Amino acid sequence: MSKKTATVLIILIVLVFGCWRVSQDSFVKVNPGQRAVKTVWGQIKDSSYVPGLVWYIPYSRHMGNEVQIVDVQPQRYEYTFSVRTKDLQKISLKCALLCEMNDSQVHKMFEKYQGYKQYEEKVIRDMINSTMLTLSALTDIWSFVGNEEKIVTEAVEYIVRDQLLTEGLVKVKTFRLLSYQASPEFENLIEQTVQAKQGEKLEKYKSQMAKQATARVKEEAQQTYERMAAEAKAQGIEVELKAKALKNNPFVAQYELAKAIQKWNGELNLPQTLTMMEGANSSGTIIPFLKIGK
Repeated sequence: MSKKTATVLIILIVLVFGCWRVSQDSFVKVNPGQRAVKTVWGQIKDSSYVPGLVWYIPYSRHMGNEVQIVDVQPQRYEYTFSVRTKDLQKISLKCALLCEMNDSQVHKMFEKYQGYKQYEEKVIRDMINSTMLTLSALTDIWSFVGNEEKIVTEAVEYIVRDQLLTEGLVKVKTFRLLSYQASPEFENLIEQTVQAKQGEKLEKYKSQMAKQATARVKEEAQQTYERMAAEAKAQGIEVELKAKALKNNPFVAQYELAKAIQKWNGELNLPQTLTMMEGANSSGTIIPFLKIGK
C-alpha cells in the first residue's frame, strides 16, 4: 500500500468515525410511553415529540440545544395531612391520586413549570390539600370513622379533575381515601360509649353513627345549595344540573353553582385554593359558598 493510499484511507476512517459520532450526538430515541421536549437555542419548541428519533444540533447543549425525555405513564401520588372536621375533631387522612399527563401538552408543562415533578408540587399537591381541607370542615368525623366518606371523596375528585382541566396538562383518573386516624381521645370516647351500651358491637355503633351523620351533612349541604340557587336565580343566573354526580352530591352542585355565581373564567391561579366565603342576599341571609381561585 502506497503512502498516499494509506493517507486517504486514514482520512476516510476519520470522516466515517466523525460522522458516526455526530449522528450519535444528534438524535435522541423516544420510546413508547415517552414524549420528548426539544429546546432550540434556549427556547422550548411548541410541540411534544412522539416515539421515534428526534434530531437536535450536536455539541451545543451548553447553548440551549437539547432533547428531554419525559415518561407519560400514569403517576400515583400519596398525601397525608391533618384536617379539622365540622365537629372540630382533628383527623389525619391518607389519600392517593392517580393521574396521567396529557401527552400532547408536555412541552407546555415544561415551558411553564419546568417539569412534571414541579407541577405536582406547585399545583396538584396544593389543590388536593386545600380541597380536602375545605370539604372535611363541612363533614362530621363520623363519616370517616364509619366509612361513609364517599360524599367527600367524590366531590374532591370531581373538583380537582375539573380544575386541572383548565390548563389541560394533567388528567385525573382516580382519587381514593386510603386511611384515617382520629385522635386517641376520640377513639377512647367511642370505646367508652360502646362499653356503656352493653351488648352493642363497636363496628355496628360506628356504622349507625356514620349513616346518621352523613345523612345530616348531606341534607345541610343540599339546603345550602338550594339557598345559593335561589340567590343566583334572583340575580338572573341560571344553572342547569344534568349530570348524576351533580344531582346526588350537593358539594359538587355547590361547586358548579359557585363557578356560575362568580363568573369563573376557567383560568388557573397559583397558589390554587378552595376556601369558604360568605355572601348575603337581599334579605340579609348569610349564604356560604365555595370560592375558586385566590
